[in-house]
Amino acid sequence: MAVVTLISDWGDAGYYTAAVHGKLLNLLPDVVFVNITDKVPRHDLNYTAYVLSNARPNFPEGTIHIIAIDSEENDIHSHVAVSYKNHFFIGADNGIFSLMFDETPDEVVSLSDILYDNLDATTFPERDRFAKVAAMIADGKKLSEIGPPFELKTELVPFKPTSGKTDIEGMVVFIDGYENLVTNIHRSLFQQVIRNNSFEIHLKGYHINKISDTYSDVPESSLVAFFGSNGYLQIALNRSKAHSLLNIGINDKVVIEIKKPGEDAPPSLF
Repeated sequence: MAVVTLISDWGDAGYYTAAVHGKLLNLLPDVVFVNITDKVPRHDLNYTAYVLSNARPNFPEGTIHIIAIDSEENDIHSHVAVSYKNHFFIGADNGIFSLMFDETPDEVVSLSDILYDNLDATTFPERDRFAKVAAMIADGKKLSEIGPPFELKTELVPFKPTSGKTDIEGMVVFIDGYENLVTNIHRSLFQQVIRNNSFEIHLKGYHINKISDTYSDVPESSLVAFFGSNGYLQIALNRSKAHSLLNIGINDKVVIEIKKPGEDAPPSLF
């Protein structure tokens, strides 16, 4: 039984997601279809990479992921199928794979030989090409049987936190549905640099000097920092909206600094 996921920026007002699901049901009657989300901000590859990278490890090996973000095929961005850590990904060579993968993919093939169902309309590759490829993979075809080897050409470099002996500098990379702020600073880096020292987290004039276990460790509407289930530092307002109320957004800088002995913490508004 095949598991196929879909991630897109289509929103929920059109027929696109349903059409892909319907096409897959025709090709794979027993398919388990999971719509990860259709609410990716328009053309946002960083958002897509964050969501799919954190969702992927929870799916069984052999899961096939259709990526419907900037999927138009052109002279620069070819359609490809990719194998990585026993999962399969179908999408365009638009840089998304360099954002998602920490290591070189196991295999990449071109889909240029896979004809669209409707050669007069090639604007819906998820339905008219990607679904066919997903069915081939689910039926046991090797990628080498689907298309020729391909070298990914488009690379986007994700911003990674920097660190010294006394500080870590990162940024907000994701805002969830509750408007909590997710950073790119992982627990392992925090432990490596900060260790057991006192510290201050600085972001846009706000300061936190404690890592909590969860939101409710602080009073309602208070500022809180903790490491989320994926290991990355999150900053939130308990039962409130950190993004809009604090005017902090994606790409805003976050600095964690070891406090010097006797140094007082700057006052916080929360």
